[in-house]
Amino acid sequence: MKVVLICGPYGSGTTAVAGLLSRIGAIGFNRNLHWMTTDPRTPDSYELTPFRDIVLQFVDEANVALKGAAPAEIQSALQTLRLAIERQAFGPYDLRRHLRRPPWVALKHPLAAFLIPQICQVFETKAIHVMRPLEQIEQTRLRRGWPANYGAAGAEIIYQRLDEAWELAACPAIKVEYAALVASPLAHARRIARLVGLTPSMAQMQQAVSFVKPRPV
Repeated sequence: MKVVLICGPYGSGTTAVAGLLSRIGAIGFNRNLHWMTTDPRTPDSYELTPFRDIVLQFVDEANVALKGAAPAEIQSALQTLRLAIERQAFGPYDLRRHLRRPPWVALKHPLAAFLIPQICQVFETKAIHVMRPLEQIEQTRLRRGWPANYGAAGAEIIYQRLDEAWELAACPAIKVEYAALVASPLAHARRIARLVGLTPSMAQMQQAVSFVKPRPV
């Protein structure tokens, strides 16, 4: 199963990337299963709740740290998620219709940065690391009125994990600067499409551009 993993701290712009991906052809599944936030600017997080549940099972959200589970336990939970996707438990995923080019599934959660090695073991994974300056992430956190772990303090830890995964080359990955994405959404839509081998139509590309620009976080 092919997965494009969108990685980045809270407030970094990962929702913009996830929305772009959904508009150029990646599978995000039933929107009713997306985690909804308290931020009116970005109410739909594009986080599939079954994946989110697995991430939070193994990563402490308040302390931004692994809970200490064995890698095999994490992989087992992800395998269960994969089987559920294959059974179309969350929405259409008919591999028989895509034998020549299997569809890409988009998964997203900031704390998934802690589970990248296990995710890459279970899925054929390509990752997008979304980058934004810490001070801007902290400003978004303050605007939202969220706890400190959702701002610069948590972002610094998540970026460390992403740097580790990048150095290990756990899976093919690209880095996307949020400011550059907003400034040039069409160029980034093409770049992301190339990464995962998608061939979106012009209408899909226009929808992606319209979603990203302008895109407050």
